[in-house]
Amino acid sequence: MNKWLIMMAGLGLLTLHASGETLALWENDALAGNEATAAANSLGTNIDSATLGRGPGGTATAYARTFAMRLGNSATLANAITSNRYLTISIASEAGYEMNLTNIFIRMTSQNSSAANARNWTLFSDLTGLNPGDELASYVVNAGGATPTLGDTPLGAISELQGVTNVQFRLYIWGLPTGEFNQNGIGRPTTADSLDDLIISGTTGAATPPTPPSSGGTVVIFQ
Repeated sequence: MNKWLIMMAGLGLLTLHASGETLALWENDALAGNEATAAANSLGTNIDSATLGRGPGGTATAYARTFAMRLGNSATLANAITSNRYLTISIASEAGYEMNLTNIFIRMTSQNSSAANARNWTLFSDLTGLNPGDELASYVVNAGGATPTLGDTPLGAISELQGVTNVQFRLYIWGLPTGEFNQNGIGRPTTADSLDDLIISGTTGAATPPTPPSSGGTVVIFQ
């Protein structure tokens, strides 16, 4: 499996998004943080839906201008996976179309994070595997709630994310056992800045029809 592993710290480095159209975009200034789900603000051509959600181990929490969860306090990634402590990012194409994903951009904030109290946000997808070793990217969030960490991750070289009709990404949040009640959110909680908080980029096209079974073999005629 082709994968990218990206370590981002502090503000991180905001790079130009990889080539491709915007398939789904979230700008979370209007969110309270504790919504059950959050639909994308805009969808690209041939995209049916795109939604944020949480795993059963992540508790919804009010964290204005983000989509947020508490309980990002597992000591290890393996524990976070076992405990289902993650945010979800799901996207699906319209019937008859498929997606080629090229990039995902995420603004991440963790309350009370610092160099000494960093959180790890680790990105997986259901199409590439959800076990340790299947990571698509890992980000270190350590700049507090006021300053988001920017994750800009290329996906175009990952074959499992090309020619797909739906995918769910998971962001596992972990690494600070004492941070049970700290909020972790996609967005910037301290300021309404109208900036994009999450972007999935790529291209879409007509779905490839299945290959029909080959003809041949022995024909038996009964009389």
